[in-house]
Amino acid sequence: IFETSDVGRQAGIWADARALKQILHNIVGNAIKFTNSGGTIRLALSATDQSVSFKVMDDGIGIDRQDLDRLGGLFVRGRHVTRMPAPGAGLGLSICYRLAQEMEANLTIESELDVGTTVTLTFDHVNAGQQHHA
Repeated sequence: IFETSDVGRQAGIWADARALKQILHNIVGNAIKFTNSGGTIRLALSATDQSVSFKVMDDGIGIDRQDLDRLGGLFVRGRHVTRMPAPGAGLGLSICYRLAQEMEANLTIESELDVGTTVTLTFDHVNAGQQHHA
């Protein structure tokens, strides 16, 4: 499911295309990887006068609250991933956080175990006049 909100207005960001593609590929890939067959993954794009946000929401296995603060570290995987066969080395989110930081964007993760996860990548318009290279 793809949703849009308030994007009828013209909204733009300056971002490194390769870095943006890598982040979106990783967070959508994680949603697919950690959502059981028959589950739902939603993609949303929203814009305000201050920011543009990409959001990936799933009703997958979720992330334990204790693991949320650790995610983004090198080789860190949530303890819950052992419940389903999901390959990975624990590098994807670490790379995403770094790329977002280099583009002066904000990457946030909200999750509840056995309920699902929402990952949001937000670009502020105040940086729209600058080009960023990761």
